[in-house]
Amino acid sequence: MTTLDDAQRIAAANDDEGQRAHARAQALMSGLELVPHKAAEEIAQALPGLRSQFARGPDELGLCRVLQLQAAMHWIHARSAAAEEAWQRAADYARGANDRRQLAEILGWLASAALWGPTPAAEGIRRCQDYLDEIGNHPRGQAVILWHMAGLYAMQDRVAIAQTTLSRAKSHLDILGPTMTATETQPAAFIAMLAGDPVTAEMHLRLGYESLSQMGEKGFLSITAALLAKAIIAQGKERYAEASQLIEISREAAGGEDLSAQILGQGLSARILADCGRHAEAWHSHPRRWR
Repeated sequence: MTTLDDAQRIAAANDDEGQRAHARAQALMSGLELVPHKAAEEIAQALPGLRSQFARGPDELGLCRVLQLQAAMHWIHARSAAAEEAWQRAADYARGANDRRQLAEILGWLASAALWGPTPAAEGIRRCQDYLDEIGNHPRGQAVILWHMAGLYAMQDRVAIAQTTLSRAKSHLDILGPTMTATETQPAAFIAMLAGDPVTAEMHLRLGYESLSQMGEKGFLSITAALLAKAIIAQGKERYAEASQLIEISREAAGGEDLSAQILGQGLSARILADCGRHAEAWHSHPRRWR
């Protein structure tokens, strides 16, 4: 964050509004990973001004970043279809600006939307293959897309192909060494849970959880902690206390912004209460009651 703060100060000193807006957009995106609640509030306030600034050029890369911020806001509020649409528009701007790095990042998020959003598995696989074809020789981008593609295969009960696809993703990461991408263990855990293997799911998620905790990253920690709690709950009542602690960690990391993590955590809390015979409390805490 210090480098981004310096970039904003330099842009302000040079009276360069465009450069300042780019530095601001990047700082907001980075803030979502570190302090999601605060960053989400700042993004909501900053988006209209940033959009106006980048539209004057027009600045295609700037508009691309605005749409990525918009997509991120939709995503953490569980509006996956709206997030996917914003990322698709952002990808068009990245192509127009010939920014392959931005495009790789966006295509990874589109693959995530294909897995976790409303897209049918077969269509999601087709889209991910298109993203792989477009991204070319980009190890990190290939790995992220393959992870989510593996999850889509698992949804079709094609577990062997899913595992092969995960191995392909790992081979790309081995080229890079330890990176932030290596903490994104959710698709592997998802496949294990679908295969009825919560122990393996826990192993994957715990690696991600511990890495995120050490880095102080909260953008993914909230959902990772909730998913880890789910894998632990599936292993029996004797570990409910540990799961409850993770649900609380997830709630604190979400900071009122990550709706998906909140809903998952509330549902898990309701299950624990119900299994312990506290049915009235479970009913009042279950997210379905919010509808």
